Amino acid sequence: MLGSLADTRGHGAHWLGAIRGGLGNPLKTLETAGPVGAVVRAAIAAGLAARGMAATAGTAAAGRPSITILRFDCNQVARKEAHIDLDVRFAFPETGAGLRRRRIVADRGAGSVITFDAGICAGVEDLRALANAVLQEAVDRMLDDPALATALAA
Repeated sequence: MLGSLADTRGHGAHWLGAIRGGLGNPLKTLETAGPVGAVVRAAIAAGLAARGMAATAGTAAAGRPSITILRFDCNQVARKEAHIDLDVRFAFPETGAGLRRRRIVADRGAGSVITFDAGICAGVEDLRALANAVLQEAVDRMLDDPALATALAA
């Protein structure tokens, strides 16, 4: 159901973020098991399946959304932060609809400098959970877009 997916973040394919020291130096890094692009693609595919929008054999390639990952990262210095920025493009030339483009941006923050899980004492699992939450929010925003849902159903 998806067209191309490009990762233009400028980081390694598996790099997602880090818990950083006071000078911004990475102390503990967070990497994905597979490439970040594959993680994003899997989250979108799961969102499509959950909405009953599974691909059909006759789905035209031109009608599939193409996604560019502009940003997807998470960091913690004192508090945790996760950010995602997706450029979603889709066109449906067979129906006469032109190119549509939408930016999906989601940001989340959590924690406080006065808790024990702040800074270098923190583990990466809470940071991973925050990154997952921001990814899910972006997928929901993308797939709940009425224009995209109508176009995919056509």
